[in-house]
Amino acid sequence: MSREAHGRISHFWRNLNWFARLGLLVWMASGAAWAATFPASSAFHPLNRGGLALVETTDQANKTGDNDATNENNIVGASVTPIYYYTDGTDLFLRFRIDSDPTGTGQQKIKGNSYGIEFDTDGVKSTYEYYLKITGGTSGAEGIFLFKNTSHSNSAIDKPSDEPDSPALRTYSLVTSGTGQTYRITQADSSVNNNTDYFLDFAIPLQDFFDESGLTLDSPMRLYGGTAPSGGILQSSGGDLVGPDSLTEGFSDPILVSGQTASTGVIKFVAALDGTGDVTQFDPGDTVFVRVDDSDQNSSSSSVQTVSISITSSHGDTIQKNLSETGNDTGIFTASLATSLAAANTGDSTLQVPASGTVTATYLDEADANFTLNQPRNDTAAVGGGADGVVEIDPSVVPGASANITVTDADLNANTGVAESVDITVTNSATNEFEIVTLTETGANTGIFVAALPTVQGTTAGTNDDGSINAKKGDTLVASYLDQLRADGGSSTLTDDASVVAPVVEITKTVTPSTAKPGETVVYKITFSNTGNATAHDVAISDSVPSTLTYKSGTIRTGLTEPASTTKTDTSGDDGAEFDSGTKKVSHTFGALAATESAVLVFQATVNEGTASGDTVANIASASYESPDGTARGPNDSTPVNLTVGQVAAVSVTPETAAKNGTAGGTVDYPATVTNNGNGSDTFVEPSDRLDGEDLPGHGQRR
Repeated sequence: MSREAHGRISHFWRNLNWFARLGLLVWMASGAAWAATFPASSAFHPLNRGGLALVETTDQANKTGDNDATNENNIVGASVTPIYYYTDGTDLFLRFRIDSDPTGTGQQKIKGNSYGIEFDTDGVKSTYEYYLKITGGTSGAEGIFLFKNTSHSNSAIDKPSDEPDSPALRTYSLVTSGTGQTYRITQADSSVNNNTDYFLDFAIPLQDFFDESGLTLDSPMRLYGGTAPSGGILQSSGGDLVGPDSLTEGFSDPILVSGQTASTGVIKFVAALDGTGDVTQFDPGDTVFVRVDDSDQNSSSSSVQTVSISITSSHGDTIQKNLSETGNDTGIFTASLATSLAAANTGDSTLQVPASGTVTATYLDEADANFTLNQPRNDTAAVGGGADGVVEIDPSVVPGASANITVTDADLNANTGVAESVDITVTNSATNEFEIVTLTETGANTGIFVAALPTVQGTTAGTNDDGSINAKKGDTLVASYLDQLRADGGSSTLTDDASVVAPVVEITKTVTPSTAKPGETVVYKITFSNTGNATAHDVAISDSVPSTLTYKSGTIRTGLTEPASTTKTDTSGDDGAEFDSGTKKVSHTFGALAATESAVLVFQATVNEGTASGDTVANIASASYESPDGTARGPNDSTPVNLTVGQVAAVSVTPETAAKNGTAGGTVDYPATVTNNGNGSDTFVEPSDRLDGEDLPGHGQRR
């Protein structure tokens, strides 16, 4: 039978309601005319034995007395197929290749022989259960007969000649053409023994066979064929057996009633719906895939078929699942199934599984290649107990840098052939801003997932889930990962923290004394402190000496504490300190400055002569540095420090030296010039002089 025909009759009969079935059977039993529609030769299926095409020879083991004469009692097939089988879903057809024309003469429709098939339907090869034959001869003996065989004498065990029960279950008249045709004789495509060979085809209604045998289209059976003299039972004496004179050795390979070759089904857990891979373990929550291979369930080459299985977890949850063929005419059936870690619940479509348990998929193979019936085929997969995952984030992160995140969890490595991903959440606990971060597996089958989350310097929350997170010194970033399957079978949210760290170098400056006169020297002290929570690297201090002051050579001193006790040179490149006379800049590179650590830089300068009294000389110092991640920061400037220029008193008196004459009691004027040579205004003081020990009063005026 073609697979298409099998599919049509299966669909037709199985979908009739019982009223329709009853009506059909009543119609068939009422004697209405039945006629088979005989198929083309190409539709018949040759039978196999031992995996090879069944042949008819004269020298097979245990075969004696076969009639191999060149007549209609001789079945031929040493080099061609001797026996065929076919069903179109409506009728059951058998075909014999005969050495000469079996057409009868006179009242005989077929010459006086029987051509029959014995059916093994219970899998016991030493007996047969049904016998279907076409018999020629006189008009009263001719016909097609279906027998049942239930009584087996010891002498008849394993013998084709075992007599069936009497009378026949069903009898059909021989009608060679037109309405009610039941058999057909046609010229064959061979000429064994130099004679033209003939095909003898005959049929019975398939439903009659089902009704008497209880079989279905999917039932397995074996066939044994031959001829019998004078309308009797198959036997080697006077007949021609197609095979050894032993049922055990002579039965064909199993086929289904549909005509499909019986195959042994296989079920297994696989990695994908296309049926690829082989899975021996999965974790709760995974989607599992099941595959069944059974070519005899591929009843139609032009449509997708289904099979049913059951899947049971070790704690008792069971689901019945239909598997669909992966395509037309593949004989491979697959399905997917969701799982969860939970107590058994047989009322839903999810398979509940226990941690560290097992799951068994079972397929009932109606018939295998060895004619073993209704065999359960199983495959078992272990349910993982889970692996304890770990989430890690950099212990510290500098604003503006990226926080590196790692999740290690073997449970997430569901597909060993690709790099997978997992989402976690990172929250700034100070602002509650959060980001969903996707971590990607470092490679196929590693179970290690990584990502980097950019941070942005910010004192307030940024936009949630925008790809970066605002952070400032002192904040804490919390990475949270939901480990859905722990080693104990439970779940847990795992966290790890990152401290937001940043160096902050603050700088102050003083000048001593705060007032100085031209020519006097002042001391500038620069104090710089790391008030952040991370080490500042490559700390550099610079101070430009004001134009009204002159740096005092060799006065640079440094230290971590007061007083600055380390003297530095003015030369560049030898000890980190220098004075650049071109730019009038004092500078020093300190290297690293730990959090909360401070240092000082001291140098001296002299107020230039001529600097106006009361002038204010402003000066600032700057600090630049790097964060631990290499980010340049600064310059940070100090608050300006002011130096007031003091007044210098410098008055000179120059008297006139010319001789003066006077009279007794008279007044003689001695002119003198008083000059202010200082850097500020002085209060005018009347000059005085002494002459011969006497004080001489004076008076004067500004000019």
